[in-house]
Amino acid sequence: MGLDSYLRKVPKKELDVNAKVRGVPLHRAAHMVKYVYHRQEYELAYWRGHRDLNRWMGELYRYKYLEEPEHTAFLCVILDEEDILSLKMEMTFGSLAPASMEGVLWVYDAVEDQMVPPNDTPPLDRALRIIRNNRSYVYYISSW
Repeated sequence: MGLDSYLRKVPKKELDVNAKVRGVPLHRAAHMVKYVYHRQEYELAYWRGHRDLNRWMGELYRYKYLEEPEHTAFLCVILDEEDILSLKMEMTFGSLAPASMEGVLWVYDAVEDQMVPPNDTPPLDRALRIIRNNRSYVYYISSW
């Protein structure tokens, strides 16, 4: 086992209904959407063993939701345009830039169906287009 992290999209209607039925906030309902939304066509990126990214997302979670994640082994964050732009900057110039990638095993670009460098940003560019289209949520989810 190891750290598996995903960037996924889910139709807004699906997540909104799921959260309302369960009576939970969106970030607590994202991992409970129908299994069909866990398939590759809804996956934007997959990171294997990227602890720094998970740590960065943990900080974002605390900032956005003003609480600690329920489980340290499981993290789910709904991302907006500002979050994606910040992540892109961190992956290009900051703490998640190539020099800090030691230990990151690989990144899979699900849309292009190929392996890419760990700091590759096309999945983030696609996430921005999806968010700007305003039909789907983009979220980060990880588990150990």
